[in-house]
Amino acid sequence: NYNDERIARHHIDSIINGDRQVAFLRTAENVDIPLITLDIKDGMIQQYEGKNRRAPNDKEWEAIEKYAKIKKLRLK
Repeated sequence: NYNDERIARHHIDSIINGDRQVAFLRTAENVDIPLITLDIKDGMIQQYEGKNRRAPNDKEWEAIEKYAKIKKLRLK
């Protein structure tokens, strides 16, 4: 889809330019498999979702909150 590609390109450009960061929440047992992708911009975690746009479960949400606190990020 052209629109999806345009949005993806915008996000990639934002990362390259340093306007946005992407972080991945993983378990210690499976560090090669990301559970949740975090989209960080302007000191705020803008989005957090798993594969197929899955919302974080309670344990993952606790880890996101802890990460935000350590990195001094706000949560949207």
